[in-house]
Amino acid sequence: MANLLFLPVPEFGHIIPPLKLAKALQQRGHRIYYVGFADFEPYVRSQGLDYITIFECRYPKGYLDARIEKQVRLKTDRLSLMLAEARETNDQLARDPLSAFESEMLRIFQRIEPDLVIVDNMLRDLAALLAHKHGAPAVRLAVHFEEARIALSDSRNSPPYPPVPALVLCPKEIDFSGSAKKQNYYYLEASVDVDKQETQVFPWERLHENKPILYCSLVALAPQR
Repeated sequence: MANLLFLPVPEFGHIIPPLKLAKALQQRGHRIYYVGFADFEPYVRSQGLDYITIFECRYPKGYLDARIEKQVRLKTDRLSLMLAEARETNDQLARDPLSAFESEMLRIFQRIEPDLVIVDNMLRDLAALLAHKHGAPAVRLAVHFEEARIALSDSRNSPPYPPVPALVLCPKEIDFSGSAKKQNYYYLEASVDVDKQETQVFPWERLHENKPILYCSLVALAPQR
């Protein structure tokens, strides 16, 4: 049995996609831990997975929910909002985000020796640091094809570590046919967890049989590089 840590970006659009993979690994006898902020713990545990909180003193449960309106107004993601607020108080998370995340992960490693750390591709600086500086087996997990990056470190002063392998949560056939071939990327099968526990029930009874259904899917835009 292996200890596997999942570290997604703190957005449901990044927490939900790996669920099918996490549950499949759990069914094979591995111990799965999601790592993240306290606000997401109830949802992940409702899916039957263990959860380890990070930065709990700085960001207690309810912190992110209380800032939804501010996040919408600034048109930013949760982590970027947290980094911006940390800069206002000169918090360590703002001064050196990569080191702050590194410290939290090392604290977890003291409790749980990971056999693999699966880090969101947008946090790839952290994945490379954990793998090459601390020897923790790590892979990146890409939930979309865009090579967006949340800047945990200044790109001009990023650690000189080569990137670790990346898993892509879809078949190769779905990637853009004209895109350049990505090195060290491994495509998985369709990765939608159709059995996940929903926090809200869709009101199917409100649909009218004689009216068409229009489905619109908005892409999460991440301008950080």
